[in-house]
Amino acid sequence: MRDLVGGASRIEAYGSTVRELVADLGRRHPELHERICDGDQFRPGLTVAVDDVIFATRVAMYQEVRTNSEVHFVAAIPGG
Repeated sequence: MRDLVGGASRIEAYGSTVRELVADLGRRHPELHERICDGDQFRPGLTVAVDDVIFATRVAMYQEVRTNSEVHFVAAIPGG
């Protein structure tokens, strides 16, 4: 997904929940938002981790984040 944020390995976003953070990302990087979300939900096959804790995408949007939290969006790798 780095190609959607100018090659950066890290970007900052602001919010007190993952949902707010994703909305902030969407304002600044609309292509990234389209890649990870379908409307207001995460796309299937995406894994979301907040501070090294992995969450099911159906509950990830509601997780709280702190100012120094790290949030990772990882696309599932198909295969067996």
